[in-house]
Formats: sequence, C-alpha cells, structure tokens
Amino acid sequence: MMCGIFSQLTLHKKKTHRYVRKRRYCCWVKRNPEPNKTVKTKRSFNFNKSFNRSIMRSSIGHNGYTMANLLHSDCLLRIFQYLEEDYVTLYSCSLVDRYWCQTVIPILWSNTLRIKELKEKSETIQGYLIINTYLSTLPIEKKQLFIDKGINLSSISNYLPTFNYSSYLRVIDMRCLFLFVKSWIQFTIKQHQQLQQQQQNQQNQQNHSSSLSYNSKQVQFILQELLNLFFKNSPCIHIIRINISDSAELIKNSIEQIPKPKKCLANLRELVSYWDERQVMDNIFHELSKVSLFIEKLDLTLFHITVELTSLIRVQRNLSNLTICNKISPSAHFDPWIEGEIGTALMEMSNSITHLDLEKEKFPLDSLSNFNNLIELSLKYTGNENFQQKDWLPLSKISLKKLEKFYFESKSPIYLEIFVDFIKNSGNNLRHITIHGCQICDPEKSNSLLITIAENCHLLKFFDGPIRSENIQELGKLLDSCLNLSELYLHPSTSRCFSPVPRMNFDLLFNEITIKSKNDLEKLAIVHGWKITSNSLENFFESRKKRSFKPIGFYWESSCTVFKGISNICQKYENLGVVQDFKQIYYQKHY
Repeated sequence: MMCGIFSQLTLHKKKTHRYVRKRRYCCWVKRNPEPNKTVKTKRSFNFNKSFNRSIMRSSIGHNGYTMANLLHSDCLLRIFQYLEEDYVTLYSCSLVDRYWCQTVIPILWSNTLRIKELKEKSETIQGYLIINTYLSTLPIEKKQLFIDKGINLSSISNYLPTFNYSSYLRVIDMRCLFLFVKSWIQFTIKQHQQLQQQQQNQQNQQNHSSSLSYNSKQVQFILQELLNLFFKNSPCIHIIRINISDSAELIKNSIEQIPKPKKCLANLRELVSYWDERQVMDNIFHELSKVSLFIEKLDLTLFHITVELTSLIRVQRNLSNLTICNKISPSAHFDPWIEGEIGTALMEMSNSITHLDLEKEKFPLDSLSNFNNLIELSLKYTGNENFQQKDWLPLSKISLKKLEKFYFESKSPIYLEIFVDFIKNSGNNLRHITIHGCQICDPEKSNSLLITIAENCHLLKFFDGPIRSENIQELGKLLDSCLNLSELYLHPSTSRCFSPVPRMNFDLLFNEITIKSKNDLEKLAIVHGWKITSNSLENFFESRKKRSFKPIGFYWESSCTVFKGISNICQKYENLGVVQDFKQIYYQKHY
C-alpha cells in the first residue's frame, strides 16, 4: 500500500487522543490495526524537488507508519533520478536501508566530476574526497605503483569500499578531473605537513621535516590511472569532455587499453573537444567511429579537418545537437563547409539536427533551408567584414517553422531588414531572439523589426536587440503582444551602437516600459550608448511597487551614461523587495 508520496503533512490530534506525527514530504503507510480491514491515508502526489532534507532518514514512523521497501522498485528509481541534482536529499535516502542505498549510490556517483564553479586556483574538499574514494578502489598492485612513484597514499584506506564507485561513473570531464586531482594533491601535502609537525612537537624536535611535492609526471600518472580505472570498470560512458590541454592523449591511451569490443563506448551520447591535438584526436575519432554510433551531441572546435572526423560524423544515427567553432587558420585559405567533406556529411543528416551552433564559419546561409527541424539556431561571427546585403539575403528567404531560439552575433555590418523577413517566415514559435551587431547599416528599420516581432512572436520570453529612442509605440506594441516576455536587453539601433554621439536618451522608452510592462518581466538591461535619469528609474520602480509586481533585475552596460547614485537607488528598492538584483554588466563591442 502506498499513499501520500511527498505530500505535505502536519501534526494533528485524532479522536482517539493519540498524536500522530507526520513529517513533511515523506511517504507514510498506516499499518492496519485490524487484521482484515484496509486503512489508507489520503492519496496525494506533490512532487516538490525542494522537499525536506530530513526525508526518509529512518524507515519506521510513529504509530505504525513505515516507509522502506513499500514502493515499487521502478517507482523508487524514477523518484531518485528526479532528485539527481539534490545530493543532500539523495544521501539521506541512502541511509534508509540496504535496498535504498543500493539504488541511490549509482545515481549519486554517476556524475561526480562536476562542480558549479570551476576555479583554477582553488582546491575543494569535494574534489579531495571524491578522488580519495576512487583511489581506494584500486587493487593492491596498483596502489604499490603509486607508492613506487613517490605518491603518498597515507590517506587511502587499506580496505576496499563497499561499492565499486568507478563502475557508476557516466560522465568524464577532463577539466574537472584535473582540478579534483589538484585538490587531492594539495590536501595530501597539507595533511603530510600537519602530521610531521605533530610528530616533531611530540618529540620536541626542531623543524627539519622533508617536504612533499609532486611533479607534472606524477600528476599525469594519477590522471592516467584514474581514467584507466573509469574506462575499465564503467559499463557505459555517456559523456566525454576533452576540455583542457594535454588531456586528449590521456583519453586516447585509456580508450586503447579497453578490451574489445569496447562496449563502454557503445552508448556515448556527447563528445566535447576544444583543443588542438590533431594526431591524438584523429585516433580518438577513429576508435569512436567504430563503436559510438549513437552520439546525440557533438561540440567541436576545429583546427583541422580530417578523414577520421568526417567518418565519425557520417556513422552517427542520432545526432541532433551540433556545435562547431572554426579555428582553422585564415592563412590556410580553407573552409570546411565549402571545400571539405564535413559539410557534405552534415548536410546528409540535416533533418535530424535540432540544435545548430556555428561560430566563425563561412556557412552558406541558403543551406539552412535543409535543417527543417531546427529548434535552436546560433550564428556567431558568421561571414566576414566584406559581407554585403546580397550575402545576407538568403537568410531572409528561409523558413524554419519549429525554431524556438535564434541567436545572432556579428562583427561585420548587418541589415535589420534581413531579420524582419526571417522572423516573418520563422517567428511563430520563437521564444528567444538575440540580434547583436554594433554596425547596423539600416538602423531606421528597428521599428519594422519590433512590429514584426510583436505580430509574429506571441510566445516570446527573451529579446536582446536594437531599438531607437523614438520607437516608443513599437515597443509598446511588443509589450502588449508578447505577454510572456520576461527578459529585455535593449541596444541603441545605430551605425555605431558602442559609442553613439550624442548618447541616446532612454527615458521615453523607460516610461513606456513603466506603463506597459507586466508582472512577468524579470530582467531589464540597457546596453551600450544609452543615458538615463534618476526620475525615470525611480518612476519605474515605484510603479512596480504599487502594482505589487515580483522583484526585477536591472542592469546597465559599462558604456551607458548613468547618473551618480544609481546603485543607491537600486539598493533602496532592493530593500523594499522591488529589485531582485542590480549591477553593471559587460557586453562585447565589435568595432
């Protein structure tokens, strides 16, 4: 019997004068006080991810309520997978009983090589503990190799852990692994120094202790042995990120040591490669092309185009997310889309690709018409400074009916008229629009752009684009039509938006936003050459305060002309609950 999963329950008094304590967000089933009578509490499902951290720390409740082993195993697994990001709660679940522990631990340890903010110069206790645990699973002969190479394993237990943690790993992130190993080394050195200091203090000896340090070869050895452990023990690697220099060689060595048929790579879903290690990457591409046929996401920085990479792309059956950053030297006079086979290979699977992100590519824009199922399209620095309006014209003729996110950033001159036609053809499902270019050849077309968005993009939530100070009515129409608009980043529509002289006045636009903005607006930012006054900002905040709107974030770019004391006003309204966040931001300028 199962009831009240994660439902919010309270303490109440029954007619029998017994108090029944019901914990928040727990699962209780009342044991039947009479043999042949079934009693159920109210059934409720409130799947709240932020439920109480003390959930399920014991398996027996008060007055005969119990939890453990009552849910079906598939149900439990789905619940735990839903809580994958909530380490604290999952850990609490692992303490319920043996079965729950056996179900939770593989989820907890499936993606350990990650931290929210990767900082190159800081060690983390999290990284130390994770690496320490993985090293403790090594066999004795491997541990002896570490000792022979001068690596201190005094912090490692001599007993094997209850679980083979490395067998649960599904994501290999080389940058995170490097930082975790670095943390382990730093903590190990500190522990060694503290231990020696304690021994000297006990023996009243002078400080002549030997220092512990690690060279680059020892660090590489630790990384290599850990990777060998992961590839050997894990039955299934889902993601490989080669996102730090000199890491491709380590990955290649480990892949080559996997006994054939290398089943752990058969279900690889994502491959990320950012570094120029041509021969090594070719070996990796070659090995993966033989076994990894179901990659869903490729995120590649191209320094060279090779047969091995083209072969890897051609054999894919589920490729849906493609990111390519072109870093082939311009002096090579080579463009992969025009002269290489990679363009042909990708065009063959254009119907399956839903997310396309291209950077620094001379991508033939008319080819976009083949990507009928695109949901997200990002074109960053596409084209060059010599692009004319006729070169952008193919974009205006393309219709992508399923497109939800459009991101465009250019260093070269752009034409708003092109985007007007593109949005007319592809705007019905757009939720996100970014048009960022600091050299606008037809800035007066910003009114047409705003009207077109208002008429075609009723689902819009995010807009980052150009506007002129006189586009008050057009902005009002946009705010009236796009009721879900939550983020608004406005640039001045001018031929040199990073330094218009004189500065463009934002106050009239600000007043229109004050009148027309809805409760859904969560962020407002002014970018580049605007100027604002204190009255318009305070009127905006006061209006939201009177209408009891939810707090908003307000941001201004460093090149904007703002009044003295803007931070004080924002702080005042933050204290009143009107402002959620405020700060000066930076936007890249393209001269």
